[in-house]
Amino acid sequence: MSINRRRLLSGAAAAASAGALGTLATPARGAEPRLEHFELGLLDANPDKCQIEWVNTGKVERDDRLIRQREPLKTGGWQPLELKYRWLPWINGDESGGVAYMIVGGDTENGRVAIHRQSDGERLAWFDGLSMYPHSIEYLPSANAVVVVGTRTPGLPGGGGRRGGCYQLFTAPRNSGGVFTPVGEPRQFRQAHGAAWQYHQDNPGDPGKITGTLWMYGYVTLQGYRVTGWRESVQLEEVPELRVWDRAFNNGHDLTLDGHEPAVLWATGTKRAFRIDVSGSRPQVVDHFERWVKSYSRHSSGRGIWTSSQGVQKPNVYGSDRVNLEWPKARYFAPDNASWIYKARTTDWLLPGQTDPR
Repeated sequence: MSINRRRLLSGAAAAASAGALGTLATPARGAEPRLEHFELGLLDANPDKCQIEWVNTGKVERDDRLIRQREPLKTGGWQPLELKYRWLPWINGDESGGVAYMIVGGDTENGRVAIHRQSDGERLAWFDGLSMYPHSIEYLPSANAVVVVGTRTPGLPGGGGRRGGCYQLFTAPRNSGGVFTPVGEPRQFRQAHGAAWQYHQDNPGDPGKITGTLWMYGYVTLQGYRVTGWRESVQLEEVPELRVWDRAFNNGHDLTLDGHEPAVLWATGTKRAFRIDVSGSRPQVVDHFERWVKSYSRHSSGRGIWTSSQGVQKPNVYGSDRVNLEWPKARYFAPDNASWIYKARTTDWLLPGQTDPR
């Protein structure tokens, strides 16, 4: 995919298309976001490309160029459906840590998982042949394990269709150049689309110990899990009070942490996006906007970034040819030759509350 320029549009039409999103995406206390150079991972699911573009939006309010940061990271012929930017303890092959891109995708018969080193794009670990149709991945730092969620259930005819869905735990490779090792059997979670690790900053019992909550999302359910064990003994335990069941989620699609407010989750359904406060004893849906949204990310500056399957000449289930940037003014850019931008992910933070240990 060649990207030389971006078509950056603004004005009344773009502002109107934002709906309530501009309000929801504003930083706390009304502070204006900085005009930052920030990197986006664009997951283009067009089968003719099947690659991920790493781009820098530049000065999004003033510049008319979309700058490619590095060569496209190609998947090798399968559709990328999720990307996470995480620090992993084994990324350099000598037990020293580093930053990696974690990617899942593929199709219903051959789901894929891959980890690429951020510095040079080299593929370090992988797993093929998943029949769960993986849609999201997350690293569990307290267990040195990985969870992959998907919308099909292996062993059921047709993967269970709309009633299918599960998650699978894996041990993270001990060093680069290895495959993931499954832990146990897939566990049911209907139409599992999203997974997000919420880092707990306070642990009075052992300040040096990493703790957190794993959130899983799909269909009409958001569920929080307690993570126990280490590598081969890792387990997820449902926490009853960390469950939200709401028909408004309507085939819950995307789940992300908020780079600006660590105690906030963003979730999307078929026709809405939800802002969820998880700071208390129970998660609370505190606001929503009605809009066809495929993915939502929030940069640490407070700027919201989202993709949609509407607003293009040839809409499709994967997305559109553009990325929307919100507040203080609605904008969008459409990279040249992009067609099915399924998700757009910011890569400016690792986990809320966790600093880069490099």
